[in-house]
Amino acid sequence: MTAEKFGEKYLGWIIVIVILVLAHRYFFGVTIPGAFYERDANYTTKIYVLLSPQDSQSKNYRVPADVEKNDSGYSLTKVYWPDGGTSEFSDCSVNPPPRGDFCNPDGSDTGYKILLTKDVVKPRQVF
Repeated sequence: MTAEKFGEKYLGWIIVIVILVLAHRYFFGVTIPGAFYERDANYTTKIYVLLSPQDSQSKNYRVPADVEKNDSGYSLTKVYWPDGGTSEFSDCSVNPPPRGDFCNPDGSDTGYKILLTKDVVKPRQVF
């Protein structure tokens, strides 16, 4: 087998494999913001975020939150507090880790610096 025939034979397979990997990433990639194999399509996921009140140097919260990925980037929609309460965010665009952004929950004057993590919230199993 000559080098030319070898290249022609395997070039087609290489192209097919690359297309399959890209298609797999689009449809089946992970839903973790900033991950290497992150899904290219729009999605909503529940991850932990780090919140720091704007005027506080010591108080930080690690809480579950709903994060959406859309064509314009990431947006935080809801934060779930440990006491059972929630805070809604209507217009809170955030950057993927490690950058943080400031947002105010709806109807609140307290702003938070928000850092997305790569920690996915696992659903509770009830037996």
